[in-house]
Amino acid sequence: MSEARIGKPDAEGRIEVYAPPERVFALITDLDVLAEVSKDFTGFRWLDGATAVEPGARFRGRNQRGVRTWNTTSTVAELVPGQRFVFDVTAVGSTPVARWEYVLEPLPEGCRVTERTWERRPGWLRFVGGLASGVWHRAAANELCIAVTLRNLKARAEAETAAASASVEVDATADAAFALITDLDRISACAEEWQSGAWLDGGSATVLGSRFRGRNASRELSWETVSTVRESVPGTLFTFDVHDGDIPVSRWNYRIEPSGRGVRVTESVWDRRPEEYKPVSTKTTGVVDRAGANQRNIKATLRRVKAELEKA
Repeated sequence: MSEARIGKPDAEGRIEVYAPPERVFALITDLDVLAEVSKDFTGFRWLDGATAVEPGARFRGRNQRGVRTWNTTSTVAELVPGQRFVFDVTAVGSTPVARWEYVLEPLPEGCRVTERTWERRPGWLRFVGGLASGVWHRAAANELCIAVTLRNLKARAEAETAAASASVEVDATADAAFALITDLDRISACAEEWQSGAWLDGGSATVLGSRFRGRNASRELSWETVSTVRESVPGTLFTFDVHDGDIPVSRWNYRIEPSGRGVRVTESVWDRRPEEYKPVSTKTTGVVDRAGANQRNIKATLRRVKAELEKA
């Protein structure tokens, strides 16, 4: 059933993911993974002998919000591999609750994921649902759930495709961690190859598209690159793409998540170099095993980030 036939969604969100659409789709249609990245959906079991997501397959979903729990039954309504996954939710017999849809659109580097839902409950079930879930403003709650789910999905998918990545637990606030990571002087002081950076054209870390020049060194060799801010969510996320002239080199990402007494900071990098450029890069930097070097450098950087944030 198309959106035109069932009306405008009651809640919707979208996010760009730096991972192949087929891999992201595989994560979305793995219901164990979907339960891990979702806010309220916590688990499921297949019904009627179903074993995988396919049209007509049914599953019982477990949901939780605070101390409240409730179950629903879902039926896969549409499945277009790599592009679209739709399921209808029912409760109290076969009373309609909602329709949920995931749509993936390929991008030059990764894909855009859209998650949306339509409210389908009759009035009496909205009252019962409010009692069961504690949610009386379902559209607003679903907007939040979608935002959390997409953010977690992005983190999961991108972590799997990174060329190098590591995390560290830090006894600090998310704002303090973000402030350090986006301060070019402070973060370059923590880095291995990156020696210094300077914003270009009045740019800043919180303005998408802002550029900065980075000065790098490894052993006796030194080189410069220009980076462009691609994602910046204060206290949560900072991503930039590195170029040598017009040639893409890498994408770097810092992700900050609540953890224990403080936060978990994850630094990841993706190699974007064209094959024909790699020999030039190796000669410029003296680094043959770029993935291995980046893994070591990330670990060293994060150790210094932790020390800097916790020294107070």
